[in-house]
Amino acid sequence: MSKNKITAVTRRNIADSLTEERLWYHGRLKEADFLNRLYDLSSMPSTDYRPEYNNAYKDIHQHADMNMGDWPPGWVFTDVRLNLMHGDDDVYLRFLNETLGPHIRSDNDAADKLVDIITSIYSQRDLNFIMQMKYRVGPYLNGQEKIQGRRN
Repeated sequence: MSKNKITAVTRRNIADSLTEERLWYHGRLKEADFLNRLYDLSSMPSTDYRPEYNNAYKDIHQHADMNMGDWPPGWVFTDVRLNLMHGDDDVYLRFLNETLGPHIRSDNDAADKLVDIITSIYSQRDLNFIMQMKYRVGPYLNGQEKIQGRRN
């Protein structure tokens, strides 16, 4: 039994919404550079058979940053190396929080739209998210289970 509270359905809804709205998770960074902040991409395998792209960083840089049409929009959500659809909730929340950082996103309107999408999808599911200021640098999502009240 999974210890995750964030379901694959919820994760898929967020991925679809971000892709439809063209709110790119990586903001103003290259995709490989953004993901390298969260994962050690140089130690992860490549999906490319060519020796010059022998790790995930080089693979992602080549196919997502340099040749953007190689992979479909939203590929990051289904890449098995990153496991965002089924991986640990803490890793997924780190990913979402990183998308909101002021070092990633200079446009407050886009950050607000991201927060609106994420919180509206979660409020339809089994988690609430509380917007907090983390070290006064930008928005931060903190997942909490909904508390169901009882009628007396």
